[in-house]
Amino acid sequence: MMALLLNKRGDEVKITEDVVKAAAGNVDSEMMALLLDMRGDEVKITEDVVKAAAGNVDSEMMVLLLDKRGDEVKITEDVVKAAAGNVNSGMMALLLDKRGDESTQPPSPSAQSPSTFRITSASFS
Repeated sequence: MMALLLNKRGDEVKITEDVVKAAAGNVDSEMMALLLDMRGDEVKITEDVVKAAAGNVDSEMMVLLLDKRGDEVKITEDVVKAAAGNVNSGMMALLLDKRGDESTQPPSPSAQSPSTFRITSASFS
């Protein structure tokens, strides 16, 4: 349905943050894949979008975002909290697997911005 809408009336469809957040929170990652493929330049990966994906019971959404737009996916403290609260315990494991090597030890407070949280295995020891 969304593909048809974008194909027939794409110039009339605005891709807002709310649309992207709704897609990220959707159990089926097909809509997000469609948005990224057809209108990728308009899809902004904000912290709220990443939090919605981290809270999604289907980890395929986060895999999709990391694979297609990983450089824009910032793992903040709030994203980690969303993943930790997810009934899918695999979400935290996914974040550790995909992004856990960003730092081997927690950075000093002066080395990171207040809203950035680096995931390390030491963070969960």
